[in-house]
Amino acid sequence: MNHWAFKYIGKPYKGGACGPLFYDCWGLVRKVFENELKTPLPPIQVDVNNIHKVVRAFKEYGEKINLTEIEKPKDLCIVQMRKNKHPCHIGIYFDGLGGHVLHAVPSTGVVCQTLEAVTQTGWIIEGFYIKD
Repeated sequence: MNHWAFKYIGKPYKGGACGPLFYDCWGLVRKVFENELKTPLPPIQVDVNNIHKVVRAFKEYGEKINLTEIEKPKDLCIVQMRKNKHPCHIGIYFDGLGGHVLHAVPSTGVVCQTLEAVTQTGWIIEGFYIKD
């Protein structure tokens, strides 16, 4: 199986990055949208090591008005996650292998997990979104 998501798996994590060799969580989402959907997304300029600034950036992100929440995930939708009461992490859903989330994790890099595995590692899935 040659799924679009496979080329991102294993890329190293680098905070504040969006490039062909490494990503942070938003950088990965931006690169997938750019490469797979031919849709650019603006960067979020934030110190990824400051969780308070990350939470604020998620709340204030202007492009949110162009995102629609959907009930069930579908290929290439955005997956918003949290570990506390505020969303602070994001990934991309892909329907290959029965449905997985592709996301960039500090000290691990880009990983592929089932929805169940995502929740077992402490993430709470906040919602699924598509770009209008």
